[in-house]
Amino acid sequence: MKRLNARPGFILPMALILALVAGIIVASVGAYVAQAARTTRYHLAKDRCRFAAQSAIENAKCEIQRGFISYIAANFASIQIAPGKAKAYNWFDTVSADRRTIGSSNPATLFAGIDYPVSCNGCSVWVGIGENVEHENNAAVAVVPVIATAVFQYPDGLRATATIEERIVFGTGQSKVFDNAYFVNNYGWMNGGFVINGEFRANGNVSLKGGCTVNGFVYAAPNSEIGAAGTVTVQNANIYNRTKYRSSVGNRARYDTGNVDDIGSYDPATATGTISKPSFYADGSLRSGTKTSDNVPIVNERSDPVEMPFVSELQPYIEYAQDEGGTLSYPAVTYTDVAGNSHTVPSGQVNAYNPSTQAGPSGDASLADAGSLLLVGTQSNPIVIDGPVVVAGDVVIKGYVSGQGTIYAGRNVHIIGDIAYVDSPTWTHSKTGEAAASEQAANDQKSMLGIVAKGNIVVGDCTSSTIAANVNSGTDIAYACDANDSSIGYPSTSFSTTKTVYGRITTSNTFNGDYSAVEQINSLSAELSSTAPGGYQASSGKFGKVRSTSQTEYYYDQYGRRQSRKVANASTSYDRHYYETIIDDAVINSLKGTVSRIDAVMYNNHGVFGKLGASFQINGALVCRDEGLTANGGSFNWDMRLRRKKDSEVVAKMGLPKGAGDPYTASWMEIPDASNPVYPNPEEGSGD
Repeated sequence: MKRLNARPGFILPMALILALVAGIIVASVGAYVAQAARTTRYHLAKDRCRFAAQSAIENAKCEIQRGFISYIAANFASIQIAPGKAKAYNWFDTVSADRRTIGSSNPATLFAGIDYPVSCNGCSVWVGIGENVEHENNAAVAVVPVIATAVFQYPDGLRATATIEERIVFGTGQSKVFDNAYFVNNYGWMNGGFVINGEFRANGNVSLKGGCTVNGFVYAAPNSEIGAAGTVTVQNANIYNRTKYRSSVGNRARYDTGNVDDIGSYDPATATGTISKPSFYADGSLRSGTKTSDNVPIVNERSDPVEMPFVSELQPYIEYAQDEGGTLSYPAVTYTDVAGNSHTVPSGQVNAYNPSTQAGPSGDASLADAGSLLLVGTQSNPIVIDGPVVVAGDVVIKGYVSGQGTIYAGRNVHIIGDIAYVDSPTWTHSKTGEAAASEQAANDQKSMLGIVAKGNIVVGDCTSSTIAANVNSGTDIAYACDANDSSIGYPSTSFSTTKTVYGRITTSNTFNGDYSAVEQINSLSAELSSTAPGGYQASSGKFGKVRSTSQTEYYYDQYGRRQSRKVANASTSYDRHYYETIIDDAVINSLKGTVSRIDAVMYNNHGVFGKLGASFQINGALVCRDEGLTANGGSFNWDMRLRRKKDSEVVAKMGLPKGAGDPYTASWMEIPDASNPVYPNPEEGSGD
């Protein structure tokens, strides 16, 4: 048998080659998977850093805003006017060398008392203020760059970073207190058949009972100054959401934000269903009453307070009114004096400011009512306002009003009869954006009056023998006052220790809440006494008011016969009460009437009190520190044109008191780590 020759080996080398190729493939795939996993981990870490940096920026934004609000609270006179007007502030111009603190007084420090880095979302974070704060000298808006760098490192050493710069706009705007139909800085209360169409808010406790109805949110806030926990008590009262509101108030309705948020009023009660006598905690849990599953909580206990700025020294407001060219025209008024004789106060016009050198209704510039105004408008000859104006003394007002603007009174405003717009807005509630926009545009051209008093707003007859017993509404609540209000008798006593007010430590004077007392300051500086409405008597520490008496005057007629007549003898008496007007009581007694309608936005440093007619209407907003109005039912109707929006011409025209506006973002970008001035180790992360 012939033996076959063996062939050279082939299978083994081929197998080795295939194994090698497979190994290479497996190694490549493994390396790829490992790199992909590493890259994925890196980008996840990068996203984590971005979120952490953004969270730190949001915290910094809150810190700066708190410092800004604190600054405003301590510097009322210079910041309540429109941006860029009347000695605005330069608070944002001072930034510390470590880029952590901003503000020349009441400064804000980012993450105060904490060493960098701070921990957030598992990351180490450095946050600071950029070097290019945009702020023109004496302009009330600033753009602040806030930069945050976040670093995250895995246990195996993989590291990622992200640096975010957000340019944030801070500034002033119409105070948030005007977002409410009813706002009181102390205790808020309503007892009886009253209806509030809008928000009801207090920087203190709230009590609602006796069948009152609130169509909107109810807010209460803690207030350590007056010892309030920020609670809401509801007894036999109704708080309704939007559906119930629309079905119960007819055509007086707010716009629906779901359709026309850009042009109408906001309506915060966005749920459906019915709420009956409810009370909720801040987290939405039921406190009392009933709640359906589709309702959001509309009673907010222990919410954040809303800063109510004081109207302080008048000069900035005067300059603002002059800048805006504000005017106030009023017709002649005839009244009967205490002796039964007729007197006519001539018509006139105020150009920005009615000074204390201008004779008041008495016609005698040497008497206490100098710088005060008597305004009585008729439908054919109304009070006409155009922009902001300032009145040094008191304002006594009733009748018809035309135009848009705000009257700032150096002391009290006395409403002695109905105030009605010649051309009232029409409050429809169309639910389509086009129709609502047309209605809003038409309403924006209608009349709107602001009434702002450094002292009180007194409704009805301030000469009544019963008013002294009613003005304190059963409570005497002590509260801090603006130092400049010493010129009108506030405060009557002083705190001996420091108090924490809206997060700031302050030593402040306090008013004891007794509006029936005689105004008295035992010692007043020469500067304040020279500007005190009605005058100041240093020997008694009291303030002036015109009082008149009726006397018999004898004279001889043309035939030489002795005749007699009654005459009024007016003089300045230094015994004025907080609720009284500087103007002669005879003017009030001659012209007073029932007050059943007030078309106006009312705001004051102290109290609103007096008597309203049955089924009254207040169409606008009521903002005060104390409220003591009495009535037998009526309604507070929020003027939807008060909604704070940047393009609102009517809001700009009104010139109402300002507060810190909500900060907003002008730009956002991710930047190199080295651009952060407080980040000590500008190394890019690795892993991609």
